[in-house]
Formats: sequence, structure tokens, C-alpha cells
Amino acid sequence: MAPGSPPGALRPLPDTRASRCGPRLPGGLPGAIKWVIITPPWYERMTAAVIAGIALAWGFAEATLFFVVVDVLISYVTVYFGLRRGVEAVFFATLGAVAGGAAMYHWGSDDPAGVVAALDEVPAVGAAMIDAVRRDLGGDWQQALFGAAFGGVPYKIYAGLAPSAGIALPIFLAVSVPARAARFLVLWLVTAVLSRLVATRLGKRQQLGVLTLIWIVFYALYWLTTPG
Repeated sequence: MAPGSPPGALRPLPDTRASRCGPRLPGGLPGAIKWVIITPPWYERMTAAVIAGIALAWGFAEATLFFVVVDVLISYVTVYFGLRRGVEAVFFATLGAVAGGAAMYHWGSDDPAGVVAALDEVPAVGAAMIDAVRRDLGGDWQQALFGAAFGGVPYKIYAGLAPSAGIALPIFLAVSVPARAARFLVLWLVTAVLSRLVATRLGKRQQLGVLTLIWIVFYALYWLTTPG
């Protein structure tokens, strides 16, 4: 009974709508999708060393057979942890990518048919894309490698087919470093600028929610429109 209420007055029942679908968030979004809007606790506790390790491992994985780009991590880190951590993520992602490229190169050198078969199983990679990369490696492959970084053609294909094209490993890796770093840095810069522009309207956690939706839409469209 609330103070000052007449005897026998009923106390108001609590609103149970929030308990059924989670706490209400700005814009009427239910807490059931708060993972899109609110940073998970583990993410808040990530240290610089953890971010570097994840970027290194993810860069390596993407350059081999993993099909989600490390750009996702770089964009998240840049939005939530700032420019410096974002650049560090770019650096370690590049190291991981080059190491992964070396691994794919050695695999392609030892088992050309096997690496092609494995690449053909990667989502959005098909025989037509592999054949196109093979033609690229027979011409101005350095320019093609830079173009592929922004054109949606996986670096892993170039790395796996480079030995069959007669490209020496040191030369391939030397070109790989700026080719990989260029894309990561462009993404880092674009993310930083956009984050700064919307900072007065959206907090970091809300920006991560928007970023999550952008990546979901990006991959949905990419996989729907890319043969393979």
C-alpha cells in the first residue's frame, strides 16, 4: 500500500511486459535483441593484447579457409576502443593475413589439386572465380591483387594458386603486405569518420548495434549475389 492511500486500497501491479521480453530499450526495442544494441560484458573487458591476438588469428583464418573478413573485427574495435586500437588491429590483422597467405602458398605448392578443391568449398567461391584468379596471376597479378582486396575476390585464392603461376613466395608476400593493409586501413578510416559523425546522436554501444546490422546485410547480399 502506498503511503497516504486510503485503507483497503489496492497496490498497483508491476508492469510485467519487460519481464516477459526483457528490459525495454530506446526506440521500443525489446531486450531479447539487446545483444545487437548493447556491448556484451566480455567485449568491454578486452585488453589490447586480446584484441591483437584475435586480429592476428582472424587475419590468418580469413587468408586460409575462413569466410568472414577480419574487417568486421577492425570496425568493431575502431568504434568501441578508438583509433589507436583500430590501427593496432589493422597491423596484427595484416600480419595474420600474410602468414595465412604463406600457408596457402605452401599448400598450393605441395598439393595444387587439393588446394583448389578446398577453395571451391568456401562459401561464395566457385570454379568461375578460381579460373578468373588463375588468369589474373598470368598477367599483371600485382595490380589484380590490390584490386581484389576491394572487389570481393578472396586473397586466399591468389595465395593458393600463386605457386602454379610461377610466382616466388618472397615476391608474393612482399606485394601481399600493402595489398592487405590498404584495404584494412581504408575500412579503419571510413569507420572512424562515420563514427565521429554520428557520435552526437549515437553512443558507442548503439553504434555497434548499427554496425552489426550493416555487416549482416552486407553478407546476406554478398552471398546471395556471388556465385559459388
